[in-house]
Amino acid sequence: EILRGDYKQSEYGKLVLPFVVLRRLDCILEETKENVLKAKEELPDGVDDDIRDMILFEAAGENIRVYNTSRFTFKTLRDQDPGQLHQNLIDYVTQFSPKVRDIFLDKFLFIDQLKRLNDSGLLWQVFDRFCQIDLHPDKVSNIEMGYLFEELIRRFSEISNETAGEHFTPREVIRLIVDLLIANDDMKL
Repeated sequence: EILRGDYKQSEYGKLVLPFVVLRRLDCILEETKENVLKAKEELPDGVDDDIRDMILFEAAGENIRVYNTSRFTFKTLRDQDPGQLHQNLIDYVTQFSPKVRDIFLDKFLFIDQLKRLNDSGLLWQVFDRFCQIDLHPDKVSNIEMGYLFEELIRRFSEISNETAGEHFTPREVIRLIVDLLIANDDMKL
């Protein structure tokens, strides 16, 4: 509803997908945010990038291979001056660990989408809507999140007149392929 008029229906995915991923990451990282910021402050000058990443990954928590060193979270961004949201969101997105940052910048082209939203006066409304969604792993499991993301990709592919199969493979087909691959090596596995 918010995007109607300023965006074509086929362009909704360019905003919704990155915002869903961003919100999920924000929910995952919220509990260890202070640990990461403290670890960042304690890093010695000139530390190797690999060592820096290892320390910050550890601060982010066990089994979490992403961190964000921005002082912002969705909650703190929401409490800031709405006029600064565009610049603050850019800071937030660019402070992720390198691989995640590259996904937002190079694959989603998210900075361009933020600029477009800001220029059209819709950034605050869209951001506020995503703040209201709780995608914390305690509320939405990883499996459910996978289904959600697959469904969004399928829907936006259909809306943009692309063949859904180009972006989506049904789970039943994946299970069949795996069964066929391991059928003769079951004992080895």
